[in-house]
Amino acid sequence: MNMDSPTVADDMILIAFSKHALDGMMKICYDYSCKWRFECNPSKCAVIVFNEQRCSRAERIWTLGRETIQEAESYTHLGLKCDRNMSSDALMCEASSKMRGTLNSILLCGFNHAELIL
Repeated sequence: MNMDSPTVADDMILIAFSKHALDGMMKICYDYSCKWRFECNPSKCAVIVFNEQRCSRAERIWTLGRETIQEAESYTHLGLKCDRNMSSDALMCEASSKMRGTLNSILLCGFNHAELIL
């Protein structure tokens, strides 16, 4: 299956269907960083395993070169938060909260809410 990995500047997502495939992709990234002499910061990296049943969760070790990468319940990439269940609840709550805050800021600036066209 051909799948692009969304990348912007120094932010990157690797998507794989198996641990073996993801390990291989992380090795390619590490080898590339060694070749071009830059470092990856493992404290800013995380692995999310999607749609895994709670009873079948296994202990896995993820590495990028000699560093260990933590497995996480959720992760924010380019401002979008995703979790292991691919739920959009947290994203919607955050967007609603920001919108409410923006509206309150506008109203506190002296605008008459009756004059606002929604």
